[in-house]
Amino acid sequence: MIDTSKKRKIYGLRYRMKKKGYRFEGRNRYCYMPDDPACRSKLMEKRLVSLGYGVGYNMLHLFAENGGGKGLLVCCALCVSLLIFSKT
Repeated sequence: MIDTSKKRKIYGLRYRMKKKGYRFEGRNRYCYMPDDPACRSKLMEKRLVSLGYGVGYNMLHLFAENGGGKGLLVCCALCVSLLIFSKT
């Protein structure tokens, strides 16, 4: 069970992040970054990860933004780069 102070931290952090454009996925404890890179906050993402959440890109948005096969190539390249950097 999560203690009360941790619940408050999670609730407050999620509230502030939703205002900036982050989206949360139900009970899976996963967060999608905002579509606009200028709205991202590395500090908030770091705090969210320390509370047990995963943070990632919205791949469907990248696919639609670049359109068709070109977008698919961008998404695949991004996935590979994230896998490489997550292991280092």
